[in-house]
Amino acid sequence: MEKTDLLSKKSLNKLTFSTLVLILFLISLPLFLPYIFHVHDEYFHLRRMGQIAEGLLQGQFPVRLQLGWYYDHGYPTGVYYGDILLYLPAVLHIIGIPLYKCYQLYVFFINALVVFSSYKCFYLISGGKDAALLGTALYSSSAWYLIDVYYRGSLGEYSAFAFLPFVISGFYLLLYSDKKTPERKRAVFFLVLGFSGILNTHIITTELVLGASFIFFLITINSFVKDNRLKDLFISVIGVSLVNAGFIVPFIHYFLGFRVLANFGGQIQSRGTNFMQWFSTVYNPDGLASDTKTGIAGSMPETPGIALLSALFISAIYLFSIPANNTIRKKQMALLASLSAFSLFLSTDIFPYDFLEKKLFLLYVFIGEYLQFPFRYFILSVIFISTLAVFTYVSIKEHSEILAYALWIFLICLTLWQAIGLMSAKVN
Repeated sequence: MEKTDLLSKKSLNKLTFSTLVLILFLISLPLFLPYIFHVHDEYFHLRRMGQIAEGLLQGQFPVRLQLGWYYDHGYPTGVYYGDILLYLPAVLHIIGIPLYKCYQLYVFFINALVVFSSYKCFYLISGGKDAALLGTALYSSSAWYLIDVYYRGSLGEYSAFAFLPFVISGFYLLLYSDKKTPERKRAVFFLVLGFSGILNTHIITTELVLGASFIFFLITINSFVKDNRLKDLFISVIGVSLVNAGFIVPFIHYFLGFRVLANFGGQIQSRGTNFMQWFSTVYNPDGLASDTKTGIAGSMPETPGIALLSALFISAIYLFSIPANNTIRKKQMALLASLSAFSLFLSTDIFPYDFLEKKLFLLYVFIGEYLQFPFRYFILSVIFISTLAVFTYVSIKEHSEILAYALWIFLICLTLWQAIGLMSAKVN
Protein backbone atom coordinates (compact mmCIF):
# COMPACT_ATOMS: atom_id res chain seq x y z
CA MET A 1 0.00 0.00 0.00
CA GLU A 2 2.82 2.39 0.87
CA LYS A 3 4.51 1.74 -2.48
CA THR A 4 1.25 2.38 -4.32
CA ASP A 5 0.74 5.61 -2.39
CA LEU A 6 4.32 6.66 -3.18
CA LEU A 7 3.87 6.00 -6.86
CA SER A 8 0.61 7.90 -6.78
CA LYS A 9 2.35 10.86 -5.16
CA LYS A 10 5.14 10.74 -7.75
CA SER A 11 2.59 10.64 -10.55
CA LEU A 12 0.79 13.64 -9.07
CA ASN A 13 4.04 15.58 -8.83
CA LYS A 14 4.87 14.74 -12.45
CA LEU A 15 1.38 15.81 -13.57
CA THR A 16 1.72 19.08 -11.64
CA PHE A 17 5.13 19.81 -13.12
CA SER A 18 3.87 18.99 -16.62
CA THR A 19 0.95 21.36 -16.15
CA LEU A 20 3.28 24.15 -15.08
CA VAL A 21 5.48 23.52 -18.13
CA LEU A 22 2.37 23.62 -20.34
CA ILE A 23 1.34 26.99 -18.86
CA LEU A 24 4.88 28.28 -19.44
CA PHE A 25 4.81 27.04 -23.03
CA LEU A 26 1.44 28.66 -23.76
CA ILE A 27 2.35 32.10 -22.39
CA SER A 28 5.70 31.96 -24.23
CA LEU A 29 4.34 31.10 -27.69
CA PRO A 30 5.28 34.46 -29.28
CA LEU A 31 8.89 33.92 -28.20
CA PHE A 32 9.31 31.03 -30.63
CA LEU A 33 9.10 33.41 -33.59
CA PRO A 34 12.45 33.99 -35.37
CA TYR A 35 12.15 37.73 -34.72
CA ILE A 36 10.79 40.17 -32.16
CA PHE A 37 7.74 42.26 -32.97
CA HIS A 38 7.30 45.90 -32.00
CA VAL A 39 6.35 46.66 -28.42
CA HIS A 40 6.20 50.09 -26.84
CA ASP A 41 9.51 50.09 -24.97
CA GLU A 42 11.62 47.46 -26.70
CA TYR A 43 14.18 49.96 -28.03
CA PHE A 44 14.96 51.30 -24.58
CA HIS A 45 15.35 47.87 -22.98
CA LEU A 46 17.33 46.37 -25.85
CA ARG A 47 19.64 49.37 -25.56
CA ARG A 48 19.98 48.80 -21.82
CA MET A 49 21.04 45.19 -22.40
CA GLY A 50 23.52 46.22 -25.08
CA GLN A 51 24.95 49.01 -22.93
CA ILE A 52 25.46 46.69 -19.98
CA ALA A 53 27.31 44.29 -22.28
CA GLU A 54 29.53 47.15 -23.50
CA GLY A 55 30.16 48.33 -19.96
CA LEU A 56 31.23 44.85 -18.87
CA LEU A 57 33.62 44.61 -21.81
CA GLN A 58 35.11 47.97 -20.77
CA GLY A 59 35.74 46.65 -17.26
CA GLN A 60 32.82 48.23 -15.42
CA PHE A 61 31.03 46.22 -12.75
CA PRO A 62 28.43 47.06 -11.83
CA VAL A 63 27.62 49.12 -14.91
CA ARG A 64 26.22 52.28 -13.34
CA LEU A 65 27.01 54.75 -16.11
CA GLN A 66 26.05 53.62 -19.60
CA LEU A 67 28.10 55.65 -22.05
CA GLY A 68 26.02 55.15 -25.18
CA TRP A 69 23.20 57.53 -24.23
CA TYR A 70 22.81 61.22 -25.15
CA TYR A 71 25.35 61.31 -27.98
CA ASP A 72 27.85 59.26 -25.98
CA HIS A 73 27.78 61.63 -23.01
CA GLY A 74 26.35 58.78 -20.98
CA TYR A 75 23.51 58.44 -18.47
CA PRO A 76 23.37 56.67 -15.07
CA THR A 77 20.68 54.24 -16.23
CA GLY A 78 22.01 51.59 -13.86
CA VAL A 79 21.39 53.94 -10.94
CA TYR A 80 17.78 54.84 -11.69
CA TYR A 81 16.65 51.47 -13.06
CA GLY A 82 17.23 48.21 -11.22
CA ASP A 83 19.01 46.05 -13.76
CA ILE A 84 20.49 43.12 -11.84
CA LEU A 85 18.56 40.61 -13.97
CA LEU A 86 19.68 42.25 -17.21
CA TYR A 87 23.23 41.03 -16.69
CA LEU A 88 22.01 37.60 -17.81
CA PRO A 89 21.07 38.68 -21.38
CA ALA A 90 24.09 41.02 -21.43
CA VAL A 91 26.47 38.12 -20.81
CA LEU A 92 24.69 36.04 -23.45
CA HIS A 93 25.18 38.91 -25.89
CA ILE A 94 28.89 39.09 -25.03
CA ILE A 95 29.34 35.42 -25.96
CA GLY A 96 27.81 36.05 -29.37
CA ILE A 97 24.05 35.61 -29.13
CA PRO A 98 22.13 38.27 -31.12
CA LEU A 99 20.56 40.96 -28.96
CA TYR A 100 17.00 40.22 -30.07
CA LYS A 101 17.47 36.55 -29.13
CA CYS A 102 18.87 37.60 -25.74
CA TYR A 103 15.68 39.59 -25.18
CA GLN A 104 13.52 36.59 -26.09
CA LEU A 105 15.51 34.36 -23.73
CA TYR A 106 15.13 36.96 -20.98
CA VAL A 107 11.34 37.06 -21.41
CA PHE A 108 11.21 33.26 -21.33
CA PHE A 109 13.29 33.31 -18.15
CA ILE A 110 10.89 35.79 -16.53
CA ASN A 111 7.89 33.75 -17.68
CA ALA A 112 9.43 30.70 -16.01
CA LEU A 113 10.09 32.63 -12.81
CA VAL A 114 6.51 33.93 -12.77
CA VAL A 115 5.02 30.45 -13.27
CA PHE A 116 7.14 28.55 -10.77
CA SER A 117 7.41 31.26 -8.09
CA SER A 118 3.65 31.83 -8.11
CA TYR A 119 3.00 28.08 -7.86
CA LYS A 120 5.38 27.77 -4.91
CA CYS A 121 3.77 30.65 -3.07
CA PHE A 122 0.16 29.72 -3.80
CA TYR A 123 0.91 26.18 -2.68
CA LEU A 124 2.26 27.45 0.65
CA ILE A 125 -0.86 29.56 1.12
CA SER A 126 -3.43 26.93 0.12
CA GLY A 127 -1.75 23.61 0.92
CA GLY A 128 -3.19 22.06 -2.25
CA LYS A 129 -1.70 21.47 -5.67
CA ASP A 130 -5.02 22.03 -7.46
CA ALA A 131 -5.59 25.38 -5.76
CA ALA A 132 -1.99 26.41 -6.44
CA LEU A 133 -2.33 25.50 -10.12
CA LEU A 134 -5.48 27.62 -10.35
CA GLY A 135 -3.71 30.62 -8.83
CA THR A 136 -0.68 30.10 -11.07
CA ALA A 137 -2.76 29.94 -14.25
CA LEU A 138 -4.76 33.04 -13.34
CA TYR A 139 -1.67 35.00 -12.35
CA SER A 140 0.86 34.02 -15.01
CA SER A 141 -1.57 34.08 -17.94
CA SER A 142 -3.49 37.13 -16.74
CA ALA A 143 -4.32 39.62 -19.44
CA TRP A 144 -2.36 42.41 -17.78
CA TYR A 145 0.83 40.38 -17.45
CA LEU A 146 0.68 39.44 -21.13
CA ILE A 147 -0.12 43.04 -22.11
CA ASP A 148 2.92 44.16 -20.13
CA VAL A 149 5.11 41.61 -21.91
CA TYR A 150 3.81 41.55 -25.48
CA TYR A 151 2.17 44.97 -25.95
CA ARG A 152 3.86 47.47 -23.65
CA GLY A 153 7.25 45.80 -23.39
CA SER A 154 7.46 47.23 -19.86
CA LEU A 155 10.40 45.05 -18.86
CA GLY A 156 10.67 46.35 -15.32
CA GLU A 157 7.00 45.94 -14.52
CA TYR A 158 6.60 42.45 -15.94
CA SER A 159 9.84 41.36 -14.25
CA ALA A 160 8.36 42.49 -10.93
CA PHE A 161 5.55 39.97 -11.44
CA ALA A 162 8.07 37.22 -10.59
CA PHE A 163 8.53 38.55 -7.05
CA LEU A 164 5.07 39.75 -5.99
CA PRO A 165 3.95 36.24 -4.92
CA PHE A 166 6.84 36.10 -2.44
CA VAL A 167 5.56 39.28 -0.78
CA ILE A 168 2.04 37.89 -0.50
CA SER A 169 3.16 34.52 0.87
CA GLY A 170 5.69 36.23 3.15
CA PHE A 171 3.00 38.32 4.83
CA TYR A 172 0.70 35.30 5.00
CA LEU A 173 3.31 33.11 6.73
CA LEU A 174 4.27 35.97 9.03
CA LEU A 175 0.69 36.43 10.22
CA TYR A 176 -0.44 32.81 10.34
CA SER A 177 2.58 30.87 11.61
CA ASP A 178 3.85 30.46 15.16
CA LYS A 179 7.03 32.10 16.33
CA LYS A 180 10.28 30.12 16.24
CA THR A 181 8.97 27.86 13.50
CA PRO A 182 10.50 27.21 10.06
CA GLU A 183 7.47 28.92 8.50
CA ARG A 184 8.18 32.13 10.42
CA LYS A 185 11.81 32.14 9.26
CA ARG A 186 10.63 31.42 5.73
CA ALA A 187 8.28 34.42 5.99
CA VAL A 188 11.20 36.75 6.67
CA PHE A 189 13.19 35.22 3.81
CA PHE A 190 10.26 35.56 1.39
CA LEU A 191 9.66 39.19 2.34
CA VAL A 192 13.32 40.05 1.82
CA LEU A 193 13.41 38.14 -1.47
CA GLY A 194 10.14 39.60 -2.74
CA PHE A 195 10.85 43.24 -1.92
CA SER A 196 14.46 42.96 -3.11
CA GLY A 197 13.36 41.50 -6.43
CA ILE A 198 10.74 44.20 -6.98
CA LEU A 199 13.15 46.98 -5.97
CA ASN A 200 15.75 45.71 -8.43
CA THR A 201 13.30 45.49 -11.31
CA HIS A 202 10.80 48.38 -11.10
CA ILE A 203 10.79 51.45 -8.86
CA ILE A 204 7.15 52.40 -9.51
CA THR A 205 5.93 48.92 -8.63
CA THR A 206 8.07 49.15 -5.48
CA GLU A 207 6.20 52.31 -4.52
CA LEU A 208 2.82 50.68 -5.16
CA VAL A 209 3.68 47.55 -3.17
CA LEU A 210 5.05 49.60 -0.28
CA GLY A 211 1.82 51.61 -0.22
CA ALA A 212 -0.34 48.48 -0.31
CA SER A 213 1.82 46.90 2.41
CA PHE A 214 1.39 49.96 4.63
CA ILE A 215 -2.40 49.82 4.22
CA PHE A 216 -2.33 46.08 4.94
CA PHE A 217 -0.23 46.70 8.05
CA LEU A 218 -2.65 49.33 9.38
CA ILE A 219 -5.63 47.02 8.84
CA THR A 220 -3.99 44.01 10.50
CA ILE A 221 -1.91 45.84 13.11
CA ASN A 222 -3.48 43.91 15.99
CA SER A 223 -2.15 40.66 14.52
CA PHE A 224 1.32 42.12 14.01
CA VAL A 225 1.76 43.04 17.68
CA LYS A 226 1.40 39.39 18.74
CA ASP A 227 4.07 36.66 18.90
CA ASN A 228 7.03 38.85 17.90
CA ARG A 229 5.59 39.57 14.47
CA LEU A 230 6.64 43.21 14.65
CA LYS A 231 10.16 42.06 15.44
CA ASP A 232 10.20 39.75 12.42
CA LEU A 233 8.75 42.51 10.25
CA PHE A 234 11.51 44.85 11.46
CA ILE A 235 14.12 42.17 10.67
CA SER A 236 12.65 41.94 7.16
CA VAL A 237 12.92 45.71 6.69
CA ILE A 238 16.55 45.70 7.87
CA GLY A 239 17.27 42.72 5.64
CA VAL A 240 15.86 44.44 2.55
CA SER A 241 17.84 47.61 3.36
CA LEU A 242 21.13 45.78 3.82
CA VAL A 243 20.78 43.44 0.85
CA ASN A 244 19.92 46.33 -1.47
CA ALA A 245 22.16 49.06 -0.04
CA GLY A 246 24.25 48.93 -3.21
CA PHE A 247 21.21 50.09 -5.18
CA ILE A 248 19.38 52.22 -2.62
CA VAL A 249 22.30 54.49 -1.63
CA PRO A 250 23.34 55.52 -5.19
CA PHE A 251 19.69 55.95 -6.16
CA ILE A 252 18.97 58.34 -3.29
CA HIS A 253 22.27 60.16 -3.84
CA TYR A 254 21.59 60.79 -7.53
CA PHE A 255 17.88 61.48 -7.13
CA LEU A 256 18.37 64.11 -4.42
CA GLY A 257 21.75 65.45 -5.47
CA PHE A 258 21.34 65.91 -9.22
CA ARG A 259 18.78 67.38 -11.56
CA VAL A 260 16.68 64.50 -12.83
CA LEU A 261 14.48 64.48 -15.90
CA ALA A 262 11.47 62.54 -14.55
CA ASN A 263 7.91 62.13 -15.75
CA PHE A 264 5.75 63.53 -12.98
CA GLY A 265 2.55 62.76 -14.90
CA GLY A 266 0.31 65.68 -13.97
CA GLN A 267 -3.42 65.54 -14.82
CA ILE A 268 -3.39 61.74 -15.08
CA GLN A 269 -7.08 61.14 -14.40
CA SER A 270 -8.06 61.18 -18.07
CA ARG A 271 -5.52 58.42 -18.69
CA GLY A 272 -7.40 56.12 -16.35
CA THR A 273 -9.20 53.03 -17.60
CA ASN A 274 -12.95 52.56 -17.90
CA PHE A 275 -15.25 49.60 -17.48
CA MET A 276 -15.73 49.11 -21.21
CA GLN A 277 -12.01 48.46 -21.61
CA TRP A 278 -11.99 45.92 -18.78
CA PHE A 279 -14.44 43.63 -20.56
CA SER A 280 -13.31 44.17 -24.14
CA THR A 281 -12.36 41.09 -26.17
CA VAL A 282 -11.12 43.00 -29.23
CA TYR A 283 -7.44 43.93 -28.98
CA ASN A 284 -5.64 46.58 -31.01
CA PRO A 285 -2.06 45.32 -31.42
CA ASP A 286 -0.68 48.75 -32.38
CA GLY A 287 -2.56 50.94 -29.93
CA LEU A 288 -1.06 53.16 -27.27
CA ALA A 289 -2.36 54.10 -23.83
CA SER A 290 -5.81 55.64 -23.96
CA ASP A 291 -6.90 59.10 -22.88
CA THR A 292 -10.60 59.80 -22.35
CA LYS A 293 -10.06 63.37 -23.53
CA THR A 294 -9.46 62.07 -27.03
CA GLY A 295 -11.40 58.79 -26.78
CA ILE A 296 -10.40 55.18 -26.29
CA ALA A 297 -10.91 54.01 -29.87
CA GLY A 298 -7.75 52.44 -31.23
CA SER A 299 -6.02 52.27 -27.86
CA MET A 300 -4.14 49.27 -26.51
CA PRO A 301 -6.02 46.76 -24.32
CA GLU A 302 -6.24 47.95 -20.72
CA THR A 303 -7.72 45.22 -18.53
CA PRO A 304 -6.70 42.86 -15.74
CA GLY A 305 -8.53 40.15 -17.68
CA ILE A 306 -12.05 38.76 -17.86
CA ALA A 307 -11.01 35.65 -15.91
CA LEU A 308 -9.78 37.68 -12.94
CA LEU A 309 -12.84 39.95 -13.01
CA SER A 310 -15.02 36.82 -13.07
CA ALA A 311 -13.07 35.37 -10.15
CA LEU A 312 -13.59 38.59 -8.17
CA PHE A 313 -17.32 38.55 -8.95
CA ILE A 314 -17.68 34.89 -7.93
CA SER A 315 -15.70 35.48 -4.74
CA ALA A 316 -17.94 38.43 -3.83
CA ILE A 317 -21.05 36.30 -4.32
CA TYR A 318 -19.54 33.58 -2.14
CA LEU A 319 -18.61 36.03 0.60
CA PHE A 320 -22.08 37.55 0.80
CA SER A 321 -24.20 34.43 0.33
CA ILE A 322 -22.53 31.34 1.79
CA PRO A 323 -21.71 30.91 5.50
CA ALA A 324 -18.05 30.13 6.03
CA ASN A 325 -16.71 27.05 7.80
CA ASN A 326 -13.46 28.95 8.39
CA THR A 327 -14.00 32.45 9.78
CA ILE A 328 -10.28 33.33 9.53
CA ARG A 329 -10.24 32.49 5.84
CA LYS A 330 -13.41 34.48 5.26
CA LYS A 331 -11.75 37.52 6.85
CA GLN A 332 -8.74 36.98 4.61
CA MET A 333 -11.02 36.80 1.60
CA ALA A 334 -12.92 39.94 2.61
CA LEU A 335 -9.63 41.84 2.97
CA LEU A 336 -8.34 40.60 -0.40
CA ALA A 337 -11.65 41.44 -2.08
CA SER A 338 -11.51 44.96 -0.63
CA LEU A 339 -7.90 45.50 -1.73
CA SER A 340 -8.75 44.11 -5.18
CA ALA A 341 -11.71 46.44 -5.61
CA PHE A 342 -9.75 49.45 -4.36
CA SER A 343 -6.78 48.80 -6.65
CA LEU A 344 -9.18 48.47 -9.59
CA PHE A 345 -10.83 51.75 -8.59
CA LEU A 346 -7.42 53.45 -8.49
CA SER A 347 -6.87 52.42 -12.12
CA THR A 348 -10.00 54.15 -13.42
CA ASP A 349 -10.76 57.56 -14.89
CA ILE A 350 -13.34 58.18 -12.15
CA PHE A 351 -10.82 58.15 -9.32
CA PRO A 352 -10.33 61.87 -8.47
CA TYR A 353 -6.63 62.23 -9.26
CA ASP A 354 -7.05 65.75 -10.66
CA PHE A 355 -8.92 66.89 -7.56
CA LEU A 356 -6.25 65.45 -5.28
CA GLU A 357 -3.52 67.12 -7.33
CA LYS A 358 -5.16 70.50 -6.82
CA LYS A 359 -6.57 70.22 -3.29
CA LEU A 360 -4.68 67.41 -1.47
CA PHE A 361 -1.31 67.44 -3.16
CA LEU A 362 0.52 65.61 -0.36
CA LEU A 363 -1.80 62.62 -0.76
CA TYR A 364 -1.47 62.88 -4.54
CA VAL A 365 2.31 62.65 -4.23
CA PHE A 366 1.98 59.21 -2.67
CA ILE A 367 -0.60 57.73 -5.03
CA GLY A 368 -0.26 59.53 -8.35
CA GLU A 369 2.72 61.90 -8.67
CA TYR A 370 5.08 59.44 -10.34
CA LEU A 371 2.42 57.06 -11.65
CA GLN A 372 2.03 58.46 -15.19
CA PHE A 373 -0.68 55.88 -16.01
CA PRO A 374 -3.33 54.75 -13.50
CA PHE A 375 -3.43 51.30 -15.13
CA ARG A 376 -0.18 50.54 -13.31
CA TYR A 377 -2.38 49.62 -10.33
CA PHE A 378 -3.49 46.55 -12.29
CA ILE A 379 -0.35 44.75 -11.13
CA LEU A 380 -1.75 44.87 -7.58
CA SER A 381 -5.20 43.83 -8.78
CA VAL A 382 -3.76 40.76 -10.49
CA ILE A 383 -1.94 39.41 -7.42
CA PHE A 384 -4.80 40.26 -5.05
CA ILE A 385 -7.51 38.63 -7.19
CA SER A 386 -5.37 35.58 -7.99
CA THR A 387 -4.80 34.99 -4.27
CA LEU A 388 -8.49 35.61 -3.58
CA ALA A 389 -9.42 33.03 -6.22
CA VAL A 390 -7.21 30.46 -4.48
CA PHE A 391 -8.96 31.05 -1.15
CA THR A 392 -12.40 31.00 -2.80
CA TYR A 393 -11.66 27.69 -4.52
CA VAL A 394 -10.46 26.10 -1.27
CA SER A 395 -13.54 27.37 0.59
CA ILE A 396 -16.01 26.19 -2.06
CA LYS A 397 -14.28 22.81 -2.15
CA GLU A 398 -15.14 22.37 1.53
CA HIS A 399 -18.83 22.68 0.62
CA SER A 400 -18.88 20.92 -2.76
CA GLU A 401 -15.98 19.35 -4.62
CA ILE A 402 -17.99 19.16 -7.84
CA LEU A 403 -18.75 22.89 -7.74
CA ALA A 404 -15.12 23.67 -6.91
CA TYR A 405 -13.79 21.60 -9.81
CA ALA A 406 -16.32 23.25 -12.15
CA LEU A 407 -15.05 26.66 -11.02
CA TRP A 408 -11.44 25.49 -11.54
CA ILE A 409 -12.12 24.40 -15.11
CA PHE A 410 -14.17 27.50 -15.93
CA LEU A 411 -11.59 30.01 -14.71
CA ILE A 412 -8.59 28.26 -16.26
CA CYS A 413 -10.32 27.86 -19.63
CA LEU A 414 -11.40 31.51 -19.53
CA THR A 415 -7.95 32.86 -18.71
CA LEU A 416 -6.22 30.68 -21.33
CA TRP A 417 -8.80 31.67 -23.95
CA GLN A 418 -8.14 35.35 -23.32
CA ALA A 419 -4.38 34.76 -23.18
CA ILE A 420 -4.34 33.08 -26.59
CA GLY A 421 -6.55 35.85 -27.99
CA LEU A 422 -4.24 38.60 -26.73
CA MET A 423 -1.09 36.97 -28.08
CA SER A 424 -2.69 36.06 -31.39
CA ALA A 425 -3.90 39.62 -31.94
CA LYS A 426 -0.36 40.89 -31.45
CA VAL A 427 1.55 38.48 -33.68
CA ASN A 428 -0.96 37.88 -36.51
